Amino acid sequence: MPIGYFDGRWDLISDLGTLPLNDDEYAGGFYAIDPTGCSGGPIMRATVDNVPQADGSILHNRFLTGYQITLKIDLYENSQVAACESGLVQSMIDNLSRHLQYMLREQGRLTFDPGGGLATRLADELQTLLMPEITVEDGLTSLRFQVDGPFPYVYDFEQTETVINSTTDIVTNTGSAPFYPVWRVYAGGSPLTDFTLANATTGLNFIWDSSLPGGTAIPAGEYAEIDTFRNVMYLNGDEDNLKAGIDIVNSQFWPLDVGANSITTDANAHLLWQPAWV
Repeated sequence: MPIGYFDGRWDLISDLGTLPLNDDEYAGGFYAIDPTGCSGGPIMRATVDNVPQADGSILHNRFLTGYQITLKIDLYENSQVAACESGLVQSMIDNLSRHLQYMLREQGRLTFDPGGGLATRLADELQTLLMPEITVEDGLTSLRFQVDGPFPYVYDFEQTETVINSTTDIVTNTGSAPFYPVWRVYAGGSPLTDFTLANATTGLNFIWDSSLPGGTAIPAGEYAEIDTFRNVMYLNGDEDNLKAGIDIVNSQFWPLDVGANSITTDANAHLLWQPAWV
């Protein structure tokens, strides 16, 4: 359970708005997080193959498939008084449920204070996995629900943009998990026909060459956006697919490893990233 602190401020955010948790000043009631019913962390798959080989089982690479967060919410009128009036209890249940119902189809997010003066963290692109289970014990109404998202980590809410213009820079991921960044590589005053993004620390490269079959140059004044988590590359983020120009034999959509990463580019590249945490 990598998330170990549930006493700070949390926000459940969807296109319907923001529902604050652990916030005594919220006019709609006090949604108190009960840490005894909470958990959060990445999900692991396929660690062992038990089919006998020449010398027994073979350990394979371990993969993380996403992040799940379970929250138990106790309903209070304020931080001292449990919500007992039926109208308030029902409106609080309805308010939380409308966000979770929306997130069955669309994406939402959770931001939270990890405590200890650390930066606010974000679990993004979440969808509802389990709708709230409602229990009442000694007059206290509680709801327990679960959401999950595609990223195998949470990350700092504030995004950092590092410009690496045909040079080498050190980018330090202060988190506890590799982070898959987004790159924007700009063509400048003339079309851009090729570039390389290299991580000397890990020895991994991303090589793009418009002369490859199906490749096209990046027009002057425009940029290529590379999403290394989703393994996609588009002109200006949402236009022409530029993936045909990737040298697939010698390239990887590499992440920022934990700690210092020595990054080298031969183009005007902007790196969008955040420290990531399991």
